[in-house]
Amino acid sequence: MKNLPLLTAALIILSGCLATAPQPTPVSDPTRRLEFPGFSVQSPPGEGWFMLPPKEGQVGFIKAIGSKNHTFSTYVFISSLPEEAHFETPDDFLIYVKRENERASTPRFWTLEGEEVLDTTLAPYCVRHNLKVADRGALLTEIPILEIHSYSCLHPDSPKWFINLGYSDRSIQGWITETLREEGEAFIKNFKFAPMK
Repeated sequence: MKNLPLLTAALIILSGCLATAPQPTPVSDPTRRLEFPGFSVQSPPGEGWFMLPPKEGQVGFIKAIGSKNHTFSTYVFISSLPEEAHFETPDDFLIYVKRENERASTPRFWTLEGEEVLDTTLAPYCVRHNLKVADRGALLTEIPILEIHSYSCLHPDSPKWFINLGYSDRSIQGWITETLREEGEAFIKNFKFAPMK
């Protein structure tokens, strides 16, 4: 699992690539817990969810909405931090996350709204992201908007490992229905850290 830019990796994962991933598998039991090195997850609740083929350090789900211009996805990815990365306090981690996201920005994604704050809901060293981003690289007549809600966390037992998880809605309208938001938040709530294997 190599080092990855923080939210840039998430943006690439959620920019519509999920919709064309090969052979997604329908979720038959959303209560089943899936275990991976460093974490475990459950599928989001609700109907129409598909699991994408897991890759090293990455798992994702996509919901069938019935429109090629509208996708709703959830994801987790884990990667190692650079050797020089060291954080004395959560504020140090927040500064690092903000700096890395600025450094890794690309012309394709244009931030319309953004908020990054410390949030200890999942672990002591976590940053919550609430973003709206224009995907200027999409091959559509109108520019779709990604609304992303995610966490960037240090693994509490293995702090050299970085985890990003969250959900995203990609549509021309640029807003998430309350039902989809509840399913995305449930996915985050059901996330658990696990030992690195």
